[in-house]
Amino acid sequence: MFSNKPSQSMSDPVPVIEAQGIGKLYNRRWALRNVNIKVFAGERVLLWGPNGSGKTSLLRILATLSRASRGELKLFGLEAIKYKRDLRNRIGYLGHNLTLYDDLTARENLNLYSKLYSVKNPENLYMPLIYTFGLVSFLDSRVRNYSRGMQQKLAIVKALIHQPEILLLDEPSTGLDAESTHKLEEVLAQYDGTIVFSSHDIEFGLSVGNRVLVLSNGSIIADKSVQEIDSIDLQHPTQRHKLTIQP
Repeated sequence: MFSNKPSQSMSDPVPVIEAQGIGKLYNRRWALRNVNIKVFAGERVLLWGPNGSGKTSLLRILATLSRASRGELKLFGLEAIKYKRDLRNRIGYLGHNLTLYDDLTARENLNLYSKLYSVKNPENLYMPLIYTFGLVSFLDSRVRNYSRGMQQKLAIVKALIHQPEILLLDEPSTGLDAESTHKLEEVLAQYDGTIVFSSHDIEFGLSVGNRVLVLSNGSIIADKSVQEIDSIDLQHPTQRHKLTIQP
């Protein structure tokens, strides 16, 4: 699942993610409105937009953890609702809730999730990441004693442990210092699957991503490659989604 360069399978006729007319209704409010996207193998898609624009709702639907109120989602050409149990084995997800067991050690958490995904010899997979993120000295410490940044790094390792084909990350650099963020960039650069992620750190986002989807009020208002983006206006919170596109 890891290589020196991300794979580029843009010619693949079947998108690994295809969402058509996706809408999500929460308490009579549409969090997502008529979202249509296609993501092909090897793409790294940054979801960019202000708080409340629908990024988390979209990621949870793509992860089959939340059901759209309307529209259709296909993953690897399969209907997500019908095949979600099988599809979840092909997806790695990191949300705001890190889903770690505080009373277990880091090693116990990773071994537990490895069993859930029937991963053989899991230490061969997670130990290189544990070393990369500087957690080796704390591997047998209970997660409740971890700092927020350490928990974030452990959750990232957990999301990768079963070598997923799609990685869905909601603000993956949350709680990380500059050095750890750089390590995360290196880890994601070696990952050869498809990534869809959100980030408020535009420098990190444009470093990891090769495509940007801009959301505002639950709708996609722009879909551009990183090369087409000249600058992003971050000075005014109400205009965070504004893009300046090169002619």
